[in-house]
Amino acid sequence: MMHKIVSLIALCLAPAIIGYTTYDNKVVPELPAPGNVIQVNDVVSFYMALRNQTSGQIIVMAAGRYDCGNIEPMNITANGFSIRGATDDPADVVITGKGFDNCVNVEEEMFMLYANKVTVANLTISESRCHGFKFQGGNNDHTILHNVRFLNIGERMVKGPATLDAVQCSIRYCHFEDTKIPAITRCGSSATDSDGNYIAGMDLMRANSWVIHDNVFLNIKGPTGGGRGAIFFWHLCENMITERNTFIGCDRSICYGNPHNPDNEIHVIKGIIRNNMIAPGATNGLELYFCSGIKVWNNTSYSKWAGSGAFIGTDNDSLEIKNNIIFGALNVTGAAFDTARNIVMTRTQRNLAANWFNSDESHGDLHLINDTCRPVNAGLVLSGVIDDWDGLPRSGSNDIGADEISNNSGIDLNSETPHGLYVSGSQPNPGNPSATFKYYIPNTFQGKHFSICVLNSTGNRIRLLRTGNALPGHSSITWDGKDDSGSITGSGVYLLQVRVGNLIKVKQSVIIK
Repeated sequence: MMHKIVSLIALCLAPAIIGYTTYDNKVVPELPAPGNVIQVNDVVSFYMALRNQTSGQIIVMAAGRYDCGNIEPMNITANGFSIRGATDDPADVVITGKGFDNCVNVEEEMFMLYANKVTVANLTISESRCHGFKFQGGNNDHTILHNVRFLNIGERMVKGPATLDAVQCSIRYCHFEDTKIPAITRCGSSATDSDGNYIAGMDLMRANSWVIHDNVFLNIKGPTGGGRGAIFFWHLCENMITERNTFIGCDRSICYGNPHNPDNEIHVIKGIIRNNMIAPGATNGLELYFCSGIKVWNNTSYSKWAGSGAFIGTDNDSLEIKNNIIFGALNVTGAAFDTARNIVMTRTQRNLAANWFNSDESHGDLHLINDTCRPVNAGLVLSGVIDDWDGLPRSGSNDIGADEISNNSGIDLNSETPHGLYVSGSQPNPGNPSATFKYYIPNTFQGKHFSICVLNSTGNRIRLLRTGNALPGHSSITWDGKDDSGSITGSGVYLLQVRVGNLIKVKQSVIIK
Protein backbone atom coordinates (compact mmCIF):
# COMPACT_ATOMS: atom_id res chain seq x y z
CA MET A 1 0.00 0.00 0.00
CA MET A 2 2.76 2.45 0.95
CA HIS A 3 4.62 1.65 -2.29
CA LYS A 4 1.53 2.62 -4.27
CA ILE A 5 1.12 5.85 -2.33
CA VAL A 6 4.77 6.80 -2.93
CA SER A 7 4.30 6.18 -6.64
CA LEU A 8 1.57 8.82 -6.64
CA ILE A 9 3.75 11.68 -5.40
CA ALA A 10 3.72 13.31 -8.83
CA LEU A 11 -0.07 13.39 -8.76
CA CYS A 12 -0.01 15.14 -5.42
CA LEU A 13 2.12 17.90 -6.85
CA ALA A 14 -0.36 18.68 -9.63
CA PRO A 15 -1.75 22.22 -9.63
CA ALA A 16 -4.82 22.84 -7.49
CA ILE A 17 -6.58 25.76 -5.84
CA ILE A 18 -5.67 26.03 -2.17
CA GLY A 19 -6.08 28.69 0.47
CA TYR A 20 -3.38 31.21 1.31
CA THR A 21 -1.33 30.44 4.43
CA THR A 22 -0.56 33.30 6.82
CA TYR A 23 2.77 34.17 8.45
CA ASP A 24 1.77 32.16 11.53
CA ASN A 25 0.68 29.21 9.38
CA LYS A 26 -3.11 29.52 9.31
CA VAL A 27 -5.05 28.77 6.15
CA VAL A 28 -7.22 31.72 5.12
CA PRO A 29 -10.80 30.77 4.20
CA GLU A 30 -11.58 31.61 0.62
CA LEU A 31 -14.26 34.21 -0.14
CA PRO A 32 -17.25 33.32 -2.32
CA ALA A 33 -16.72 33.74 -6.04
CA PRO A 34 -17.32 37.39 -6.97
CA GLY A 35 -20.21 38.63 -9.05
CA ASN A 36 -20.81 42.02 -10.71
CA VAL A 37 -17.06 42.31 -11.27
CA ILE A 38 -15.03 45.24 -12.55
CA GLN A 39 -11.58 44.04 -13.67
CA VAL A 40 -8.71 46.52 -13.29
CA ASN A 41 -5.02 46.11 -14.10
CA ASP A 42 -3.41 49.53 -13.59
CA VAL A 43 -3.78 52.74 -11.61
CA VAL A 44 -5.88 54.46 -14.29
CA SER A 45 -8.48 51.70 -14.53
CA PHE A 46 -8.54 51.41 -10.74
CA TYR A 47 -9.13 55.15 -10.41
CA MET A 48 -11.95 55.10 -12.93
CA ALA A 49 -13.60 52.13 -11.22
CA LEU A 50 -13.51 53.99 -7.90
CA ARG A 51 -14.95 57.13 -9.46
CA ASN A 52 -17.88 55.19 -10.93
CA GLN A 53 -18.51 52.76 -8.07
CA THR A 54 -22.04 51.59 -7.37
CA SER A 55 -23.61 49.43 -4.68
CA GLY A 56 -22.86 45.73 -4.98
CA GLN A 57 -19.89 46.06 -7.35
CA ILE A 58 -16.61 44.22 -6.79
CA ILE A 59 -13.34 45.62 -8.10
CA VAL A 60 -10.97 42.74 -8.83
CA MET A 61 -7.38 43.91 -9.14
CA ALA A 62 -4.95 42.02 -11.33
CA ALA A 63 -1.57 41.14 -9.84
CA GLY A 64 0.83 44.08 -9.89
CA ARG A 65 1.98 47.23 -8.13
CA TYR A 66 -0.40 50.19 -8.01
CA ASP A 67 1.32 53.47 -7.13
CA CYS A 68 -1.67 55.47 -5.93
CA GLY A 69 -0.03 58.47 -4.26
CA ASN A 70 -1.39 60.80 -6.93
CA ILE A 71 -5.02 59.63 -6.66
CA GLU A 72 -5.31 59.65 -2.86
CA PRO A 73 -7.49 59.69 -0.91
CA MET A 74 -9.30 56.72 -2.42
CA ASN A 75 -12.87 57.10 -1.20
CA ILE A 76 -15.30 54.21 -0.84
CA THR A 77 -18.81 55.65 -0.95
CA ALA A 78 -21.10 52.86 -2.21
CA ASN A 79 -22.76 50.46 0.22
CA GLY A 80 -22.01 46.80 -0.40
CA PHE A 81 -18.92 47.67 -2.45
CA SER A 82 -15.83 45.43 -2.46
CA ILE A 83 -12.20 45.61 -3.53
CA ARG A 84 -10.15 42.43 -3.71
CA GLY A 85 -7.02 41.06 -5.29
CA ALA A 86 -7.37 38.52 -8.07
CA THR A 87 -5.49 35.83 -6.11
CA ASP A 88 -5.48 34.64 -2.50
CA ASP A 89 -1.96 35.99 -1.91
CA PRO A 90 -2.12 39.63 -0.70
CA ALA A 91 1.46 40.18 -1.88
CA ASP A 92 0.31 39.84 -5.50
CA VAL A 93 -1.51 43.21 -5.41
CA VAL A 94 0.45 46.00 -3.74
CA ILE A 95 -1.13 49.45 -3.38
CA THR A 96 1.38 52.13 -2.38
CA GLY A 97 1.04 55.69 -1.16
CA LYS A 98 3.51 58.55 -0.91
CA GLY A 99 5.82 56.78 1.53
CA PHE A 100 6.30 55.95 5.22
CA ASP A 101 8.64 58.92 5.69
CA ASN A 102 7.17 61.38 3.20
CA CYS A 103 6.94 65.01 4.30
CA VAL A 104 4.85 66.14 1.31
CA ASN A 105 1.58 64.95 2.83
CA VAL A 106 2.02 64.29 6.55
CA GLU A 107 -1.75 63.75 6.96
CA GLU A 108 -1.83 61.22 4.14
CA GLU A 109 -4.98 59.10 3.90
CA MET A 110 -4.98 56.13 1.52
CA PHE A 111 -8.46 54.58 1.74
CA MET A 112 -11.33 56.52 3.33
CA LEU A 113 -14.63 54.78 4.06
CA TYR A 114 -18.03 56.50 3.76
CA ALA A 115 -20.22 53.40 3.31
CA ASN A 116 -21.33 50.17 4.96
CA LYS A 117 -21.17 46.44 4.14
CA VAL A 118 -17.85 47.01 2.42
CA THR A 119 -15.25 44.24 2.00
CA VAL A 120 -11.55 44.73 1.23
CA ALA A 121 -9.60 41.51 0.71
CA ASN A 122 -6.48 39.81 -0.62
CA LEU A 123 -4.24 42.83 -1.22
CA THR A 124 -1.48 44.94 0.35
CA ILE A 125 -1.85 48.54 1.53
CA SER A 126 1.58 50.08 2.04
CA GLU A 127 3.80 53.15 2.36
CA SER A 128 1.66 55.89 3.86
CA ARG A 129 2.88 58.61 6.21
CA CYS A 130 -0.36 58.68 8.18
CA HIS A 131 -3.25 56.21 7.65
CA GLY A 132 -3.80 53.11 5.53
CA PHE A 133 -7.55 52.54 5.95
CA LYS A 134 -9.73 55.08 7.74
CA PHE A 135 -13.37 54.84 8.76
CA GLN A 136 -14.22 58.39 7.81
CA GLY A 137 -17.92 59.18 7.92
CA GLY A 138 -21.51 58.01 7.65
CA ASN A 139 -22.62 54.53 8.65
CA ASN A 140 -19.74 52.04 8.34
CA ASP A 141 -21.48 48.96 9.78
CA HIS A 142 -20.48 45.42 8.77
CA THR A 143 -17.16 46.35 7.20
CA ILE A 144 -14.82 43.40 6.58
CA LEU A 145 -11.04 43.52 6.15
CA HIS A 146 -10.06 40.01 5.05
CA ASN A 147 -6.51 38.84 4.34
CA VAL A 148 -5.22 42.39 3.88
CA ARG A 149 -1.52 43.06 4.41
CA PHE A 150 -0.68 46.45 5.92
CA LEU A 151 2.99 47.27 5.43
CA ASN A 152 4.93 50.34 6.60
CA ILE A 153 2.17 52.74 7.59
CA GLY A 154 3.58 55.69 9.54
CA GLU A 155 0.81 56.31 12.09
CA ARG A 156 -2.29 54.06 11.97
CA MET A 157 -2.84 51.12 9.67
CA VAL A 158 -6.55 51.12 10.54
CA LYS A 159 -8.08 54.25 12.06
CA GLY A 160 -11.52 54.81 13.56
CA PRO A 161 -11.93 58.44 14.75
CA ALA A 162 -14.18 59.79 17.52
CA THR A 163 -17.00 60.25 14.99
CA LEU A 164 -17.01 56.54 14.10
CA ASP A 165 -20.40 54.92 13.50
CA ALA A 166 -19.63 51.26 12.85
CA VAL A 167 -21.23 48.14 14.35
CA GLN A 168 -20.27 44.50 13.85
CA CYS A 169 -17.16 44.91 11.74
CA SER A 170 -14.59 42.15 11.27
CA ILE A 171 -10.83 42.29 10.78
CA ARG A 172 -9.57 38.78 10.09
CA TYR A 173 -6.52 36.98 8.72
CA CYS A 174 -4.78 40.31 8.12
CA HIS A 175 -1.07 41.02 8.47
CA PHE A 176 0.11 44.24 10.12
CA GLU A 177 3.85 44.84 9.83
CA ASP A 178 6.42 47.62 9.87
CA THR A 179 9.87 46.91 8.51
CA LYS A 180 10.84 50.54 9.19
CA ILE A 181 11.15 52.47 12.45
CA PRO A 182 10.33 56.19 12.49
CA ALA A 183 12.90 58.77 13.45
CA ILE A 184 12.61 60.10 17.00
CA THR A 185 11.38 63.41 15.59
CA ARG A 186 9.53 63.37 12.28
CA CYS A 187 7.90 65.91 10.02
CA GLY A 188 4.36 66.37 11.27
CA SER A 189 1.51 68.83 11.65
CA SER A 190 1.67 68.84 15.47
CA ALA A 191 3.97 67.92 18.33
CA THR A 192 2.02 64.67 18.78
CA ASP A 193 2.36 63.28 15.29
CA SER A 194 5.94 64.53 15.02
CA ASP A 195 6.83 62.08 17.80
CA GLY A 196 8.27 58.92 16.25
CA ASN A 197 6.56 56.83 18.94
CA TYR A 198 3.14 57.97 17.68
CA ILE A 199 2.62 54.82 15.64
CA ALA A 200 0.19 51.93 16.04
CA GLY A 201 -1.52 49.05 14.27
CA MET A 202 -5.19 49.85 14.65
CA ASP A 203 -6.59 52.75 16.69
CA LEU A 204 -10.36 52.70 17.13
CA MET A 205 -12.78 54.95 18.99
CA ARG A 206 -16.53 54.41 19.38
CA ALA A 207 -16.38 50.97 17.77
CA ASN A 208 -19.14 48.56 18.77
CA SER A 209 -19.22 44.75 18.59
CA TRP A 210 -16.17 44.22 16.40
CA VAL A 211 -14.32 40.91 16.14
CA ILE A 212 -10.56 41.05 15.54
CA HIS A 213 -9.39 37.48 14.93
CA ASP A 214 -6.59 35.39 13.44
CA ASN A 215 -4.39 38.37 12.52
CA VAL A 216 -0.62 38.83 12.78
CA PHE A 217 0.96 42.01 14.23
CA LEU A 218 4.69 42.19 13.60
CA ASN A 219 7.29 44.76 14.71
CA ILE A 220 4.98 47.71 15.27
CA LYS A 221 7.23 49.94 17.33
CA GLY A 222 8.63 53.39 17.87
CA PRO A 223 12.26 54.53 17.98
CA THR A 224 12.51 54.39 21.79
CA GLY A 225 10.10 51.54 22.59
CA GLY A 226 7.10 53.81 23.11
CA GLY A 227 4.96 52.81 20.14
CA ARG A 228 1.21 52.64 20.74
CA GLY A 229 -0.77 49.42 20.74
CA ALA A 230 -0.80 46.98 17.87
CA ILE A 231 -4.49 46.88 18.85
CA PHE A 232 -5.68 50.07 20.56
CA PHE A 233 -9.34 50.52 21.50
CA TRP A 234 -10.51 53.53 23.51
CA HIS A 235 -13.03 56.38 23.86
CA LEU A 236 -16.42 54.65 24.15
CA CYS A 237 -15.69 51.34 22.46
CA GLU A 238 -18.05 48.52 23.43
CA ASN A 239 -18.23 44.72 23.15
CA MET A 240 -14.89 44.33 21.36
CA ILE A 241 -13.55 40.79 20.85
CA THR A 242 -9.86 40.14 20.24
CA GLU A 243 -9.07 36.46 19.73
CA ARG A 244 -6.60 34.00 18.20
CA ASN A 245 -4.21 36.74 17.07
CA THR A 246 -0.40 36.60 17.03
CA PHE A 247 1.76 39.51 18.24
CA ILE A 248 5.50 39.51 17.61
CA GLY A 249 7.97 42.18 18.71
CA CYS A 250 5.46 45.03 19.09
CA ASP A 251 6.16 47.71 21.72
CA ARG A 252 2.63 47.22 23.06
CA SER A 253 0.44 44.39 21.87
CA ILE A 254 -3.16 44.73 23.11
CA CYS A 255 -4.41 47.99 24.63
CA TYR A 256 -7.97 48.42 25.81
CA GLY A 257 -8.28 52.00 27.05
CA ASN A 258 -6.01 55.04 27.15
CA PRO A 259 -4.13 56.12 30.29
CA HIS A 260 -4.82 59.74 29.26
CA ASN A 261 -8.44 60.34 30.25
CA PRO A 262 -9.17 63.99 31.09
CA ASP A 263 -12.95 63.45 30.76
CA ASN A 264 -12.90 60.51 33.20
CA GLU A 265 -14.94 58.32 30.85
CA ILE A 266 -15.14 54.54 30.52
CA HIS A 267 -12.99 53.79 27.51
CA VAL A 268 -14.06 50.22 26.75
CA ILE A 269 -17.30 48.72 28.04
CA LYS A 270 -17.45 44.91 27.96
CA GLY A 271 -15.38 42.78 25.65
CA ILE A 272 -13.24 39.65 25.44
CA ILE A 273 -9.51 39.12 24.97
CA ARG A 274 -8.84 35.40 24.56
CA ASN A 275 -6.55 32.83 22.97
CA ASN A 276 -3.93 35.32 21.77
CA MET A 277 -0.21 34.46 21.50
CA ILE A 278 2.09 37.36 22.37
CA ALA A 279 5.84 37.28 21.83
CA PRO A 280 6.29 40.77 23.32
CA GLY A 281 8.64 43.59 22.42
CA ALA A 282 9.86 46.51 24.50
CA THR A 283 6.94 47.29 26.78
CA ASN A 284 3.80 45.30 27.69
CA GLY A 285 1.75 42.41 26.42
CA LEU A 286 -1.57 43.86 27.60
CA GLU A 287 -2.74 47.22 28.92
CA LEU A 288 -6.16 47.97 30.45
CA TYR A 289 -7.15 51.52 31.40
CA PHE A 290 -10.59 52.79 32.37
CA CYS A 291 -12.34 49.60 31.26
CA SER A 292 -15.42 47.85 32.59
CA GLY A 293 -16.50 44.25 32.18
CA ILE A 294 -13.52 42.99 30.14
CA LYS A 295 -12.79 39.24 30.16
CA VAL A 296 -9.12 38.38 29.65
CA TRP A 297 -9.01 34.61 29.20
CA ASN A 298 -6.39 32.06 28.13
CA ASN A 299 -3.74 34.28 26.57
CA THR A 300 -0.02 33.49 26.41
CA SER A 301 2.45 36.37 26.73
CA TYR A 302 5.99 35.06 26.86
CA SER A 303 9.46 35.70 25.47
CA LYS A 304 12.79 34.14 26.22
CA TRP A 305 14.50 37.28 24.98
CA ALA A 306 12.28 40.37 25.27
CA GLY A 307 12.12 42.67 28.29
CA SER A 308 8.54 42.04 29.43
CA GLY A 309 5.14 40.75 28.45
CA ALA A 310 3.40 42.19 31.51
CA PHE A 311 -0.33 42.82 31.93
CA ILE A 312 -0.75 46.29 33.45
CA GLY A 313 -3.41 48.96 33.91
CA THR A 314 -5.41 51.16 36.28
CA ASP A 315 -8.92 52.41 37.02
CA ASN A 316 -10.83 49.37 35.82
CA ASP A 317 -13.80 47.53 37.25
CA SER A 318 -15.54 44.15 36.90
CA LEU A 319 -12.64 42.47 35.12
CA GLU A 320 -11.97 38.75 34.76
CA ILE A 321 -8.32 37.89 34.18
CA LYS A 322 -8.10 34.09 34.16
CA ASN A 323 -6.04 31.23 32.74
CA ASN A 324 -3.28 33.46 31.32
CA ILE A 325 0.46 32.83 31.05
CA ILE A 326 2.14 36.17 31.74
CA PHE A 327 5.84 36.91 31.61
CA GLY A 328 6.78 40.00 33.61
CA ALA A 329 3.97 40.94 35.97
CA LEU A 330 0.23 41.12 36.51
CA ASN A 331 -0.35 44.65 37.77
CA VAL A 332 -3.89 45.67 36.88
CA THR A 333 -5.82 47.67 39.45
CA GLY A 334 -9.44 48.63 40.01
CA ALA A 335 -12.63 47.33 41.60
CA ALA A 336 -14.48 43.99 41.54
CA PHE A 337 -11.63 41.93 40.10
CA ASP A 338 -11.68 38.20 39.45
CA THR A 339 -8.24 36.74 38.83
CA ALA A 340 -7.68 33.01 38.97
CA ARG A 341 -5.31 30.36 37.63
CA ASN A 342 -2.90 32.80 36.02
CA ILE A 343 0.76 31.84 35.79
CA VAL A 344 2.96 34.90 36.26
CA MET A 345 6.68 34.47 35.58
CA THR A 346 9.54 36.71 36.63
CA ARG A 347 12.65 37.17 34.55
CA THR A 348 14.53 34.62 36.64
CA GLN A 349 11.88 32.01 35.86
CA ARG A 350 11.63 32.45 32.13
CA ASN A 351 14.40 29.99 31.25
CA LEU A 352 12.49 27.25 33.06
CA ALA A 353 9.35 28.15 31.15
CA ALA A 354 11.23 27.96 27.86
CA ASN A 355 10.93 24.19 28.14
CA TRP A 356 7.16 24.51 27.96
CA PHE A 357 6.97 26.04 24.50
CA ASN A 358 7.91 25.37 20.92
CA SER A 359 9.13 28.97 21.23
CA ASP A 360 9.66 29.96 17.62
CA GLU A 361 9.28 33.60 18.59
CA SER A 362 10.03 34.84 15.08
CA HIS A 363 6.64 33.40 14.09
CA GLY A 364 4.98 33.88 17.47
CA ASP A 365 4.72 30.12 17.95
CA LEU A 366 4.04 29.51 21.65
CA HIS A 367 2.44 26.08 21.42
CA LEU A 368 3.00 23.82 24.39
CA ILE A 369 5.33 20.86 23.83
CA ASN A 370 5.63 19.36 27.32
CA ASP A 371 2.58 17.49 28.58
CA THR A 372 3.87 17.53 32.16
CA CYS A 373 4.48 21.28 32.36
CA ARG A 374 2.62 23.50 34.79
CA PRO A 375 -0.10 24.93 32.46
CA VAL A 376 -1.45 21.53 31.34
CA ASN A 377 -4.89 20.68 32.77
CA ALA A 378 -4.48 23.48 35.33
CA GLY A 379 -6.98 26.00 33.99
CA LEU A 380 -10.54 26.78 34.88
CA VAL A 381 -13.27 25.60 32.52
CA LEU A 382 -14.78 28.84 31.18
CA SER A 383 -18.00 28.88 29.19
CA GLY A 384 -16.58 31.53 26.88
CA VAL A 385 -13.45 29.53 26.00
CA ILE A 386 -14.36 26.46 23.98
CA ASP A 387 -11.39 26.41 21.60
CA ASP A 388 -7.72 27.49 21.52
CA TRP A 389 -5.44 29.62 19.32
CA ASP A 390 -5.71 27.02 16.54
CA GLY A 391 -9.50 27.16 16.67
CA LEU A 392 -9.56 23.55 17.86
CA PRO A 393 -11.74 22.32 20.75
CA ARG A 394 -10.48 22.49 24.33
CA SER A 395 -10.40 19.28 26.36
CA GLY A 396 -12.44 18.76 29.52
CA SER A 397 -9.60 19.99 31.74
CA ASN A 398 -8.47 23.20 30.11
CA ASP A 399 -4.82 24.18 29.85
CA ILE A 400 -3.69 27.62 30.96
CA GLY A 401 -2.71 29.92 28.10
CA ALA A 402 -3.68 30.20 24.44
CA ASP A 403 -2.81 26.64 23.45
CA GLU A 404 -4.42 23.33 24.38
CA ILE A 405 -1.71 20.67 24.26
CA SER A 406 -4.17 17.88 23.50
CA ASN A 407 -4.47 19.42 20.02
CA ASN A 408 -0.70 19.24 19.43
CA SER A 409 0.01 15.74 18.30
CA GLY A 410 3.23 16.84 16.64
CA ILE A 411 5.37 15.91 19.63
CA ASP A 412 4.91 12.19 20.29
CA LEU A 413 7.65 10.80 22.51
CA ASN A 414 6.50 7.25 21.77
CA SER A 415 6.56 7.52 18.00
CA GLU A 416 9.10 5.77 15.82
CA THR A 417 10.65 9.11 14.92
CA PRO A 418 10.56 11.21 18.10
CA HIS A 419 10.61 14.95 17.42
CA GLY A 420 10.46 14.22 13.67
CA LEU A 421 7.75 14.68 11.08
CA TYR A 422 4.47 13.67 12.69
CA VAL A 423 0.85 13.46 11.59
CA SER A 424 -2.02 12.79 13.99
CA GLY A 425 -5.12 10.74 13.44
CA SER A 426 -8.19 12.66 12.35
CA GLN A 427 -10.50 14.46 14.72
CA PRO A 428 -13.26 13.42 14.80
CA ASN A 429 -12.97 9.90 13.44
CA PRO A 430 -15.26 9.17 11.75
CA GLY A 431 -15.79 12.65 10.36
CA ASN A 432 -19.15 13.93 9.16
CA PRO A 433 -18.30 15.38 6.71
CA SER A 434 -15.01 17.09 7.69
CA ALA A 435 -11.90 15.84 9.48
CA THR A 436 -9.03 17.76 11.07
CA PHE A 437 -5.44 16.53 11.27
CA LYS A 438 -2.58 17.97 13.30
CA TYR A 439 0.99 17.76 12.11
CA TYR A 440 4.46 18.83 13.19
CA ILE A 441 7.42 19.76 10.97
CA PRO A 442 10.84 19.86 12.72
CA ASN A 443 13.34 22.67 12.17
CA THR A 444 15.59 20.43 10.08
CA PHE A 445 12.96 20.36 7.33
CA GLN A 446 12.63 24.13 6.96
CA GLY A 447 12.40 25.24 3.33
CA LYS A 448 11.95 21.76 1.86
CA HIS A 449 9.08 21.27 -0.54
CA PHE A 450 6.01 19.83 1.12
CA SER A 451 2.49 18.82 0.16
CA ILE A 452 -0.61 17.54 1.91
CA CYS A 453 -3.00 15.36 -0.09
CA VAL A 454 -6.11 13.31 0.54
CA LEU A 455 -6.08 9.90 -1.14
CA ASN A 456 -8.83 7.33 -1.43
CA SER A 457 -8.39 3.79 -0.15
CA THR A 458 -6.77 2.67 -3.41
CA GLY A 459 -4.16 5.43 -3.31
CA ASN A 460 -5.67 7.79 -5.89
CA ARG A 461 -5.54 11.49 -5.16
CA ILE A 462 -8.81 13.10 -4.12
CA ARG A 463 -7.68 16.54 -2.99
CA LEU A 464 -4.51 18.61 -2.75
CA LEU A 465 -4.93 20.60 0.45
CA ARG A 466 -1.62 22.42 0.76
CA THR A 467 1.71 22.77 -1.00
CA GLY A 468 4.74 25.02 -0.71
CA ASN A 469 7.94 25.31 1.31
CA ALA A 470 7.90 23.70 4.73
CA LEU A 471 7.58 25.98 7.76
CA PRO A 472 8.69 24.32 11.03
CA GLY A 473 6.29 23.96 13.91
CA HIS A 474 2.84 22.75 14.80
CA SER A 475 -0.11 23.21 12.51
CA SER A 476 -3.43 21.71 11.61
CA ILE A 477 -5.45 21.25 8.47
CA THR A 478 -9.10 20.45 7.89
CA TRP A 479 -10.45 18.49 4.94
CA ASP A 480 -14.03 19.47 4.22
CA GLY A 481 -14.88 16.18 2.52
CA LYS A 482 -14.66 17.59 -1.01
CA ASP A 483 -12.46 16.61 -3.95
CA ASP A 484 -10.34 18.88 -6.16
CA SER A 485 -13.37 19.80 -8.27
CA GLY A 486 -15.37 20.88 -5.21
CA SER A 487 -17.69 17.87 -5.28
CA ILE A 488 -18.59 16.16 -2.01
CA THR A 489 -17.04 12.70 -1.70
CA GLY A 490 -18.92 9.67 -0.48
CA SER A 491 -18.59 7.77 2.77
CA GLY A 492 -15.50 5.61 3.08
CA VAL A 493 -11.90 5.30 4.20
CA TYR A 494 -9.51 8.06 3.14
CA LEU A 495 -5.82 8.74 3.71
CA LEU A 496 -4.07 12.01 4.53
CA GLN A 497 -0.55 12.05 3.06
CA VAL A 498 2.01 14.60 4.25
CA ARG A 499 5.24 14.77 2.27
CA VAL A 500 8.24 16.90 3.27
CA GLY A 501 11.27 16.45 1.05
CA ASN A 502 11.53 12.71 0.54
CA LEU A 503 9.78 11.75 3.79
CA ILE A 504 6.13 10.71 3.76
CA LYS A 505 3.66 10.19 6.61
CA VAL A 506 0.14 8.83 6.11
CA LYS A 507 -2.89 8.72 8.44
CA GLN A 508 -6.31 7.19 7.91
CA SER A 509 -9.71 8.83 8.30
CA VAL A 510 -13.22 7.47 7.98
CA ILE A 511 -15.87 9.79 6.53
CA ILE A 512 -19.58 9.19 7.01
CA LYS A 513 -22.11 11.18 4.98
